[in-house]
Amino acid sequence: MRSFFRFTLVSLSLIVFSCGTKENKLIDAGDIQLSWELVENQAGGENQHKAKFTITNNGPALSGTDWAIYYNQIASHDFVFPEGAKLAIEFELGTLFKLVPKEGFELGQGETLTFEYTAGGAIVKNSQQPLGPYLAQGNENAKTISNYQPATLTMDNPEVLKVVKTLIPTAKNLFEKNQSLKMLSASQLSNVVPTPMSIMAGKGSFILQTPLVIYHEAGLAGEAELLKSALSEVLDGDVSIQEGKGQSMQLKLGKSGGPESYTLSINTTGIQITGADAAGVFYGIQSLRALLPVATYEAPASGISLDQLTIEDAPRYAYRGMHLDMARNFESKETVFKLLNLMAYYKLNYFHMHLSEDEAWRLEIPGLPELTEIGSRRGHTTTEEEFLHPEYGSGPDPNDPNSPGNGYYSKADYIEILQHAHKRHIRVIPEIDIPGHSRAAIVSMKNRYNRLMKEGKTEEANQYALHDPEDASEYMSVQNFPDNVICVCRPSALTFMEKVFDEIIAMHKEAGVPLESIHIGGDEVPKGVWEKSPICNEFRKTHPEIAKTHDLMPYFIGELIKILEKKGMPTSGWQEVAMREGADGKEEVNPAFANSGMRPYVWIPDPNLPGLLANAGYTPIIANATKLYFDLAYNNDPEEPGQTWAGLVNTQSAWEIVPQNIFYSSEKDSRGNSIDVEAEMKKMVKLTPEGESNILGIQGQLWTEVAKTPELLEYVVFPKLVGLAERAWAGNPKWATIDNLEQRIKAREAAWNGFANTMGQKEMPRLSYLEGGVGYRIPRPGAKIEGGLLLANSEYPGLIIRYTTDGSEPTANSPEYTEPVAVSSMVKLKCFDIRGRSGMSSTVSPQ
Repeated sequence: MRSFFRFTLVSLSLIVFSCGTKENKLIDAGDIQLSWELVENQAGGENQHKAKFTITNNGPALSGTDWAIYYNQIASHDFVFPEGAKLAIEFELGTLFKLVPKEGFELGQGETLTFEYTAGGAIVKNSQQPLGPYLAQGNENAKTISNYQPATLTMDNPEVLKVVKTLIPTAKNLFEKNQSLKMLSASQLSNVVPTPMSIMAGKGSFILQTPLVIYHEAGLAGEAELLKSALSEVLDGDVSIQEGKGQSMQLKLGKSGGPESYTLSINTTGIQITGADAAGVFYGIQSLRALLPVATYEAPASGISLDQLTIEDAPRYAYRGMHLDMARNFESKETVFKLLNLMAYYKLNYFHMHLSEDEAWRLEIPGLPELTEIGSRRGHTTTEEEFLHPEYGSGPDPNDPNSPGNGYYSKADYIEILQHAHKRHIRVIPEIDIPGHSRAAIVSMKNRYNRLMKEGKTEEANQYALHDPEDASEYMSVQNFPDNVICVCRPSALTFMEKVFDEIIAMHKEAGVPLESIHIGGDEVPKGVWEKSPICNEFRKTHPEIAKTHDLMPYFIGELIKILEKKGMPTSGWQEVAMREGADGKEEVNPAFANSGMRPYVWIPDPNLPGLLANAGYTPIIANATKLYFDLAYNNDPEEPGQTWAGLVNTQSAWEIVPQNIFYSSEKDSRGNSIDVEAEMKKMVKLTPEGESNILGIQGQLWTEVAKTPELLEYVVFPKLVGLAERAWAGNPKWATIDNLEQRIKAREAAWNGFANTMGQKEMPRLSYLEGGVGYRIPRPGAKIEGGLLLANSEYPGLIIRYTTDGSEPTANSPEYTEPVAVSSMVKLKCFDIRGRSGMSSTVSPQ
């Protein structure tokens, strides 16, 4: 899956103040003013930072030790406190920490205390700051500290510059980076994204006008309805559908070609879309939508002129996926619907739902209500008997409907999602991540176990138990959980999983939607698990084929594969499900599950792993972290949200990936260090013809540690998803067939210039209207002042650039930059979309 951190993640938790007087007076979180600031990176060591909390008490005097301030933070541990400090930071688990007073603590009314400390790791992003602080006294009086202000990091912060070794996106740096991009004419842009196999231009045009009847063959009524809905947004007049044959608009089957292929023909008599199957017709409809003028979204017309042409098209990959983690932070059903609609428009056809994690369980399972009653809620707790602890700033209230920590999909919700996706030819792949990343399930089932044991129902209590009560194993997962792995030696672990599988299968059956595969996760099981589990040690005595404890992992995966095979489906999982621990302690491909239809999703950017797996008989899906993890930040700007553990990912990253050979699009590693491409390519495992055919496709991933709102989700996913769609659908780009490195880079840059122009001039304007408007990221403009002239550009030629010279932030009414402008003072600039929405500003001054 995703080693969300190769460095340790720290969570900023709440602050709880409690007065240690004899009366145990409750503290009012509203009296507390809290701030946090980075003091220094590389403080006392290369991989350390110094920071400080500042606490001001505006209420009655504080004393005693029965309170704490909890917070979540994406950072690392190894805290060092100055001698005589009145406070300390204690790690709870995951991203949760607490700030605790020491004996003798006092803070009078109106007094301020500054607490400075050193911790591991560097802080280079505002999204790494402490989040969601709250004050609590024991298990009571947990209230959010609303008066909290973390200091904002900016690009000119010397402590950021000290650590970041690659491009800092200042106005000047961005200008120089964007200089390779040249504005192209409309005739040089792609008519349709993702790029079709072939487009043959005709002569003249056809007027698409109302009243319009969409004629369709039997079996295409659903496609016709979706086309009617899309055309009704841009046509002023009546649009209807009718089964049968007609001229102005015809949907039909009969194209020869592979699955999902289509022909779109626009001639003097009308528009015909012919598909090899219903999905092909659907994708032909999306290409027709791409040809509609963007202006018609703003002002629907009774007639739209379309150039005559013929498009012949088919997808490169059968699997074109998008993954969404709704476990770490919940995304509503409505947000999912919008994402599905946009995926369908860009011809993506698999939606991977990450439904369980350490931090939450998000799907109702009939018969196991604890999974959602406990596992889908987060709040302040010292026992986790009713809900889970806070993560990612989700706060102390488990019943807060606005907290992204709380929420789940009911059975009815899930069925609605399935049906919505199915109508758009998107197949849902549900994921239940086990045996690691399973803490929410473990805690939920442990509470079930404890309740039933108290009631004397021993057999029922053990039926779905996932833990060994006597397990003394010591381990820590990469996301800092010491208790997140299922006891795979209990028969109840398999009983639990089969129950979950059966309920998911039943939901698909009720929805009338086929279930192609279930994803079982299988990633990041830490060393040390099961070593001191009495149940597992006893289990191994009767299973001599399990040579060492870690071999329990492939054993458990094999048992799950058998269960799913009996239910008629292949197993999917992160790449670890196809691996085993070799004699040397290193991971190697496990031949046991090859040629079984297993789908390993390859996320670790090992250039050899896709080839090794595909050649061995697996059918991998490329999910490369350094190119396709959309939660990774667009660039090094501290204000850009996102992670950096595997580098940076932007639209070009997804657009340029070559699944068969990552070095065709990578001249630097994830830290910006140069790679000897030719030397590395000589070491690569070569794909056999059969191995190449085994690669099913590619998938973009969104992990939601940072993307906690629908707005942030759209910001980090778009326009990256458009680059993904291009590479998933369109054929292998010509530049990827050039062996000479210098020539390949030159050809790739020219091709990117064309795609970036298409994005800026066509796709971003369209995204501004699709589905009511998408909140895609609008980049900062590049700019410099040279010889008294303001020069400006954008990474997407075609975006509108506006500027001011009076120090104010540009607005949609500010002057538009179209050519060099004489200036004599500081200038602020922003890029704007067609509807007046802007991105972050850039500032330049005369030298």
